[in-house]
Amino acid sequence: MYFKFKSKKIIYYFLFILNIFLCILFSFSSTSFALYPKLVSNIVSAFEKVEKYIVAIATPAAAVSIGCRIFDAKI
Repeated sequence: MYFKFKSKKIIYYFLFILNIFLCILFSFSSTSFALYPKLVSNIVSAFEKVEKYIVAIATPAAAVSIGCRIFDAKI
């Protein structure tokens, strides 16, 4: 009985200390660099280019769909 109680107490203290340590670790952590690394910046620029292409393709299609809707309303 005493052994089980002591074991639970040790586990409780261990988890408590671990929790406090993790709270302190995450509350005082900061970023280690100010800019994107080279690989991340390449990926970000690639997605920006893809976004520009998608907008360029979608703009005429949106205009056509709006125009078709206007002509449907007049008929």
